[in-house]
Order: sequence, then C-alpha cells, then structure tokens
Amino acid sequence: MAWHRPALSGIVGRAEASATRREGRSCRRGARVPGIDQSTISSWRSRGRVPQRFVKMLEAGDKGPGSATPQVWGELQDRAASVALVRFTLLRQEPARSQEVDRALAVFLDMRPFRPVLHRAVHELRLKMEALPVDLAAAQALIMQEDLRAPDATAR
Repeated sequence: MAWHRPALSGIVGRAEASATRREGRSCRRGARVPGIDQSTISSWRSRGRVPQRFVKMLEAGDKGPGSATPQVWGELQDRAASVALVRFTLLRQEPARSQEVDRALAVFLDMRPFRPVLHRAVHELRLKMEALPVDLAAAQALIMQEDLRAPDATAR
C-alpha cells in the first residue's frame, strides 16, 4: 500500500470540510459520507500519512462513485454495484424478454439511468447496516433477496 505524506493536511481538511458542508452535520457523521470513518481520519493524523488509494478517492471529489476508478471504490461501492446491476436488470426485464433485440439493445446501451440506481444502492446498504446489526455482505444479501422476491417493488 502506497502512502502519501505531503497531502495529509489537504486530504484530512477536505474530508472534514466535506463533512461540515453536508447539511450541517457534524464531522463524525459527514466523514462517513465519502466512506471514511472519523476514526480513520484520526489514525491518518496520528501516523502523519494517508494511504494513496484514499488520496485518489478524495481527489475524485463529489462526482460520485462512477467518476472514480474501480480500484479506489472500496467494498461498499463494489457491493452496491452488484445490487444496482440486479436492480437495473429487473427494471429492464420486459425489453430483455421481448426478443426485440434492437429495442432491448437501445435500452441497455443507455447507462445514464444506472448512476441513480447505484447511488440508491449505496444509500440503502448503509441504512440496512445501521438498522440491523449486520455487516456489509449480509446487508447486500438481504437487499438482493428483497429485490428478487418482489421485482415490482424495485421499480418504486
């Protein structure tokens, strides 16, 4: 793991500034928004360095998970991408089953609607982990089971 020493104050400051900008939340709550706990920021401060993968993730800014490369997404976004892919397919099952290849291809080639689905999956994974005492893998499995059991509810 590569460490980036000179960017410590800038990265930590950016994470904390991001925290305070978001709807008046405290730094502890806001630091979780980009997927970084306050304890992680504190450990960076005590060590005096930031892992390079976090530097890249924070440099991506508030552009969302789609703007960062998959190497810096982290486990939350990886699992959310799986949930989002299931949902994206469920929402488009009618054109996929229609055997009208040209129509189905046009629907699946337009990936712009995928970003909101991905964003919602990230949000729901966090909510599930907070509501139930489960880890990320269990939250992912529970959400996917709910979606697969009631595909029509996914569209809401």
